[in-house]
Amino acid sequence: MPDDRRRSLRRSLAHIVTALAVALSAATAHAAAQRTFVSPGGADVNTAANCALAAPCRSFGAAIGVTNAGGEIIVLDSAGYGPVAIAKSVSIISPPGIYAGVSVMSGEGITINTAGVEVTLRGLTINGQGGSVGIHFVQGSRLDIDGCNVGNMGAQGILIDGAGTISIANTTVIGNTGVGLEVDSAAVVAVIDSLVESNGSHGIAAEGGASMTVSGTTVARNGQKGLFVQGVAAGTRMAMTSSVVSDHASGAGLYAEALNAGDVVRLDVTNSTLARNASGVQVNSIASGNAKAGVVSNQIVENPVAGILAQGSGSSVIRASRNGVFRNGVGLSTTGGGVIYSPTTNYVRDNGADASAGTPAPDSLL
Repeated sequence: MPDDRRRSLRRSLAHIVTALAVALSAATAHAAAQRTFVSPGGADVNTAANCALAAPCRSFGAAIGVTNAGGEIIVLDSAGYGPVAIAKSVSIISPPGIYAGVSVMSGEGITINTAGVEVTLRGLTINGQGGSVGIHFVQGSRLDIDGCNVGNMGAQGILIDGAGTISIANTTVIGNTGVGLEVDSAAVVAVIDSLVESNGSHGIAAEGGASMTVSGTTVARNGQKGLFVQGVAAGTRMAMTSSVVSDHASGAGLYAEALNAGDVVRLDVTNSTLARNASGVQVNSIASGNAKAGVVSNQIVENPVAGILAQGSGSSVIRASRNGVFRNGVGLSTTGGGVIYSPTTNYVRDNGADASAGTPAPDSLL
């Protein structure tokens, strides 16, 4: 081959390699936007432009495909943006004053189901319109839910059935057919300054080895129990402070059970108000289950069955101190081998059957 032809071929190959490198670079940039945007005036074909501020997408589902892992999807204007399955670390953020809706016609609204991901949901409204679960954490490393509303789902409002670290703050969970917030795994969950109300089953359920903390939260008018805590061999734990649990006529405000041999459940409640539930605090263990509760510095009032109730043939023990226990059917009650210890004074007054239950007469301290 002549030298000039060889040189021409080399130049052509160099141009091809350069063009391929430019195309690859553009494709890489296209698939890895740090920040994407959605708007009611956007279009999902704008994924070609990375759902940029000047060319936003219409749905969360489209935007997440062109958002870099660890990036953000920002809502620009009020609208509904559709369900989304999240398989990467990402934040979906609706700023204050903007309504970002997820209407769930069937199935689940937002699903997190990839190992190791860290997800933030802020300012979203998930509304059931025939769907089953509002937010479902199947697996991942961390989920932060802040300032969201979850309601009208056909089953759970929020379901956590994978291990991870979960924070739920400034959030309302209202009017779901099943449990408002259900944790059925060894997740570590904090519920802060939230409202869980008028759900068809329990307000909050902790099972499967969960470790939960509830603070500054109101749990009210749910169909069964306010907070339901069920033990397993590895132990399920619930701590509540500075909260209100009220108006559960069909169940206890706080209920902890260990029903099988080897089950362990721990419940601690402080500085809270438990009012107008069937019982304020109820702990139940059978078949060698181990259920323990600490009930300290609470107002426990107008619960028609009992203010504090320990029952069951297993190891059911409540340590109660510095509580005000007023106007309940029975102030402090034990049945079936349950035990209540009072290491310091409780003020027990004006309950319907204190004396016959073996606790002090209405004007006494225990």
